[in-house]
Amino acid sequence: MSCAFLNEGGIVMKATRSVPVAAAGSSLLVAVGLTVIGFLIVNDSRGEIADLVAVAQRAERAELVRFAGGQPDRCLYAGPGRELCRWEIAGTVVVPLGSAAIQGPLKLVCELPTGAARDQRGSCFVRGEAAAFAGAPLPPVSSAATPEQQARHAAAVLGEARTIAELSLLVGDAPESCHTVYAGQMCRWSLPEGSGGRERLAALAGDEGLFELRCLLPLEATGRPPESCAVVSVE
Repeated sequence: MSCAFLNEGGIVMKATRSVPVAAAGSSLLVAVGLTVIGFLIVNDSRGEIADLVAVAQRAERAELVRFAGGQPDRCLYAGPGRELCRWEIAGTVVVPLGSAAIQGPLKLVCELPTGAARDQRGSCFVRGEAAAFAGAPLPPVSSAATPEQQARHAAAVLGEARTIAELSLLVGDAPESCHTVYAGQMCRWSLPEGSGGRERLAALAGDEGLFELRCLLPLEATGRPPESCAVVSVE
């Protein structure tokens, strides 16, 4: 496991037990119950270091606010007794085995308990930029997937994300906004060029221009119904 401590000279030291590491794209997911050891997040602007797994498992808003250096950029309703909060911080995610760090600015997104549910645990994920986390290249195939096949795959991936937290993980960020409508809440995520979300949903969007993901989500935080999300062009 990993830990951080100060030596006699006041220098931050890191001890990490080597474990296999697997990551996809520029993402690192740390959720309650996921056994991942050795990930540290360093807040460059505050000179602080934290065990990302421990932070995610506690998911205490006050501790996250202290580490991030301020209140979240935005928080959104994630269901009864839950909220989804997002911070952008200058920092680095450090991993064992000599892998390249995920560089900032980092987007720290946490689903947190609220009100009477504050004793429950939350979960977090962090996104940054790291070419080293692009994953191994796909093996050669006899022919490239057709646009129709790519669209079906993207639709299937989108269909598996049924809550605001799962959709945010898929896109790599919290929604830009959510507003209540008669049937629930309508949330929108931007899909800028070069982003992981745009790449994953590219087959449902055009090659150029501004696009965003829009989803109608039930207020009860139950899984959304099929076909309640769409990638749309933004004029």
